[in-house]
Amino acid sequence: MDAVDVAQAREDELRADALANRRCAKETPAYMDGARVCLVCVDPISRQRLEANPDAVRCAACQQEHEHQQMRAGGGR
Repeated sequence: MDAVDVAQAREDELRADALANRRCAKETPAYMDGARVCLVCVDPISRQRLEANPDAVRCAACQQEHEHQQMRAGGGR
């Protein structure tokens, strides 16, 4: 294992820890100018997304990326 592999493994561990800690904390919706905005990109969350999931705190694209990262970090948990 070379230095790059070690660094990548450490980055993966840190990412998994951060995601685990974030799952433990309740995510509070954010608002800007009266509209609910994504916690990641700060764009407004679409009306359709909020109708489908009233508790959404991320836009559809950021939620998809969040779930992808969770799958990678947690092995599918």
